[in-house]
Amino acid sequence: MHSSLTKFLFTLLSLTLLPGLGTAKPLPTALAATPLSLNSRQDFSAIYTGDLCDSNLSSDPGTCFLGTYLNSNSYEVALYAFRNNCELIGYSPGKDIEQHWYSFDSQLPYSIVVRTEDALISFWYAGRFYDRSGATQFKCWEENDFMDSACLFPFSC
Repeated sequence: MHSSLTKFLFTLLSLTLLPGLGTAKPLPTALAATPLSLNSRQDFSAIYTGDLCDSNLSSDPGTCFLGTYLNSNSYEVALYAFRNNCELIGYSPGKDIEQHWYSFDSQLPYSIVVRTEDALISFWYAGRFYDRSGATQFKCWEENDFMDSACLFPFSC
C-alpha cells in the first residue's frame, strides 16, 4: 500500500510541478537546430551577387554572412549565405517573408530561418537568434533610386 501511495504522489507532483519548471517558450519546430543533409557540391557560380558581400567585416573562419536584398516594390527578399571569404554557399530567390519565418538551406550544416518585420531582418541559425539590435557589425545600404536595400549580417557558423 505504501508503494501505491508513493507512486500516486510522485505522479501528482510530476503533473503539477514539472510543467512549471520550464518557463522559457520553446522554439517553433521550424526554428529548431536540426542538421541538414544537403549536397555540398551545389553550384552557385551563375548567381550574381554584385558587391553584396564584404569580407572586411570578419576574417574569422567561424563567421559566415547572411546577405539580403529587399525589393521595395514587391517586399520580396532574396537571401544569400556566404563564408567569411565571400564564397556563396546558399541562395534563395525573392520570397515574401514579412512576418513569416522562412527556412533557407545552404551548404552549412543547419537551416537559416529568416523573417522580416517592417523590412527589419531577424534570423536563427543553429539555435542562436540574430537581429539588428544584437548585431555589432551588420551593414545595410540602399541599392538604387527605387529604395531597394541590401544588408549583410555576420553570424557564427
